[in-house]
Amino acid sequence: MLGSAGGIRWVHAGQRDVFTEIALGGRMGVAYLAGEPGTSNVAGNRVSRGMGGPALSLRLWAGHGSPAFGFCAESGLALLGGMAWLAT
Repeated sequence: MLGSAGGIRWVHAGQRDVFTEIALGGRMGVAYLAGEPGTSNVAGNRVSRGMGGPALSLRLWAGHGSPAFGFCAESGLALLGGMAWLAT
């Protein structure tokens, strides 16, 4: 499971019905990982870790009113990826 929140600043280009937006910002959150092996001798574990870093987002939009088409992609780099918050 992953919970996160972030803030970004959009730059808008295009017309009212067809436009592109690009954004740069940041995101922080917590990732909860759990694993239970099937029939192995390896032990399972659960852990929560903090994550955070810069984020880049791209949004494309086309249409007038309803129906319309939208596409959004977001990518980032976890700079705060190794901090342990809770380990069980």
